[in-house]
Amino acid sequence: MRRRLVLACVLVAVALLTAGCVGNPLGGEPTPTATVDDASDAANGTTSTPNESNGTDDAPTVGDAVANYSADRLAVASLAEASGGDVVVAGATGLRAANATVLRVGADGETEWAYEESSANRSGIATVTPADDGGAYAIRTERHVDENASRPFETSVAVVRFGPDGDRQWTEPLNTTGYLGRGLALARAEDGVAVAYARAERGVRLARYDAAGDRTLEHTYDAEAAPRALRTTEDGFVLAGTVAFDAPWVVRTNETGAPVLNETFDDGSGGRVADAVPTDDGGVVLAGWHRGGFGGFTPSPWAMRVDGDGVPEWSRVYETGAETRVVDALAAEDGVVLVGADRAPWGDDSTARFVGVAANGTERFQTSRADSTRIVAATGSGESATVATTNYLEPNASSDVWTVDFPESAAGTPLDAEAAPTSNESVYRGQALGFEAPNASADDLALVAVPGEYDDFQRHVERRVRVGDDGRAVVDSATLAPGTYAVETPDGEVLAVDDGELTAASDNETAAFEVVRQALRVGTESTFVDAASGDANATVTVATERTNYSVYVSADRFRGDAAGADALRDAFADTPGFAGVERVGGRAVARVDLGPAHEGSPSDGFHRWNQRFSLSADALDAGLYRLRVASVDTRDGGAVATTRLVVGKSTAEPLNVTLENESLTVPVGNESSTNVTVAGLSEGVGAMSMSARRAGDPAVSLQANVDIDADRGEGSGSWSDREATASAAAFGGNTSDGTVTVGELAVSARERTVSVDGNETNTVTFGLDWVVSEDGTPYAIPDEQAFTVTVTNETAPQDGAA
Repeated sequence: MRRRLVLACVLVAVALLTAGCVGNPLGGEPTPTATVDDASDAANGTTSTPNESNGTDDAPTVGDAVANYSADRLAVASLAEASGGDVVVAGATGLRAANATVLRVGADGETEWAYEESSANRSGIATVTPADDGGAYAIRTERHVDENASRPFETSVAVVRFGPDGDRQWTEPLNTTGYLGRGLALARAEDGVAVAYARAERGVRLARYDAAGDRTLEHTYDAEAAPRALRTTEDGFVLAGTVAFDAPWVVRTNETGAPVLNETFDDGSGGRVADAVPTDDGGVVLAGWHRGGFGGFTPSPWAMRVDGDGVPEWSRVYETGAETRVVDALAAEDGVVLVGADRAPWGDDSTARFVGVAANGTERFQTSRADSTRIVAATGSGESATVATTNYLEPNASSDVWTVDFPESAAGTPLDAEAAPTSNESVYRGQALGFEAPNASADDLALVAVPGEYDDFQRHVERRVRVGDDGRAVVDSATLAPGTYAVETPDGEVLAVDDGELTAASDNETAAFEVVRQALRVGTESTFVDAASGDANATVTVATERTNYSVYVSADRFRGDAAGADALRDAFADTPGFAGVERVGGRAVARVDLGPAHEGSPSDGFHRWNQRFSLSADALDAGLYRLRVASVDTRDGGAVATTRLVVGKSTAEPLNVTLENESLTVPVGNESSTNVTVAGLSEGVGAMSMSARRAGDPAVSLQANVDIDADRGEGSGSWSDREATASAAAFGGNTSDGTVTVGELAVSARERTVSVDGNETNTVTFGLDWVVSEDGTPYAIPDEQAFTVTVTNETAPQDGAA
């Protein structure tokens, strides 16, 4: 099945990534090669003289060089700019063979030299940087595939030097694992190269090698971090990465590698570091992506500037209207450019994102490229970039390399205050907090984290607060951990705050205010809306502890375009509180103002209030949609949730669903199942969902399984002695037309939950929730059906037995 095959390919791709390998459809004739042997390594490599670029009317590019390199597909993992406009490209050739490959491409788009390793093992290049003489340095990973070895899947990691003709000159092993999640980083250094990596035992090691391969510096830092960035400075190095899931870590060193700054921001604010850019005043700008909390919160581009004392001067989240992960940051004269990609809602092509950030943290621009696969590497400046994208869902991973020009520099968009804190009251995480300090005697104030009764941290400065000439300041609270905070002067005087205005406090205990998270859940009263029957309204329920706020709503169609401005305007035209259509990150969103809410009575134990709004599904094209609901002023802090909506408009006959068995008999301690077959699938299955439920005794358990040719699936269920449910769905289907066996429904009678005397029966209700064709158009759905389940206990006396 394609679902299983694709999953296997993804697993292979992940395995190759752990070996530094990554895959792009290529063309061209084989190139003449010359073998280069290295006595220090069992693997051999080849250097090649490139062919002429395939003829086109346009000048050749780096992308052409990658596409024409080999018929075995070069999967790019790393890019680096070199002198004279050259670009060094590195990765692996061939998903199955996985041979480490490095190209140096000139400014004219012609390949100056190419190196491809030849080995029985799987190898790849994790990261690369150019050498001053026209060569390159790289971190190579090699996964040993000898089944007779004591550790057949052992992966070795080494730093490799390539000469100006592409010949491998030396290899130095590193004491680390090939699992790239542990972190590897590389940078040019004086007369050589520097490398940072997580040691196999513990800690992060910084090492420097000269051009001859001799180690000239080594230093280990006691941090359980995954280093992702390494930069050289005039007086040392900057290393940065992430501790655990989302605690940013940064070290700035002197020329000997001794740290002059070593900070881990483990306050739960959430940020995964992709790169770091040193500043002239001894500080560092960290860049990556931020999520509002652990779990399914939406990732967004993020940057934070840390001063020379390790205190954040600013920390900002940049909303794109999508789930965007940053993979790189490019240094610009006046800030940085964040490079990332959106997570595709339905696993289709993604959107490449570029966010320009000024030196003071303000957003300068956003630009994007739609219909792109996942960005894996980028190199460039604040004006333009060369980007590599790789598609791992193809049978053989493929890469594209292209260039993008950024918009001209803009002044930057300052934050507008969205909330004014007051001592002893709360604000919501994600709101831009406005302060007014008309009598401030210094340009900087301090936002101090105040420990609560059960907190295990010390009172400390969490953020610098820069007061402008007008006596005002705005702080982005999206990256503040929920908790208690106070504002202090540089002398440590605590200030009270009243509707944003700062004054001297009578005592420290009453000056603080609290930052709380707005939890948000959404759902639809009915996932499937049959607009053809006249039932055109879809009702969305929003569960949260907040009232009187606004939300953005967007709709992404499975195998189709997202709902545009006109469709959203028509869909929400009669919705109370509809405030119009806006654009967020280039995406059309409907804005709905939600007023007072009624108190809910949730079954999950959480105390929430519910609001509802309806939209006309008839205004949307028929299809399967992911509705994204985000609180306008707290979405950066995690107040984002999604739900599904299927808009049906078919007037054809409903699908015909049959169960292989009209009834099931289940002995206690066993399971029975029946196949589910659907007829009338004129255009196959692109995605589908089915579910079942039972009530009362016998308290059997249910399990549903959609087993079609699909990219991914999901399932859920619940059980109690009163009721049980089961549901399953699959997405990215590619089935035959007509009649298809789509899965099975299973019933189990567990000994510890089912107790019967003799034979007892119950009824299970089953049905299709929705089914869409391969182009995403919903079919008409038949009514639910019921079947009988008989539970038997072979050890219990039967009627009439002695």
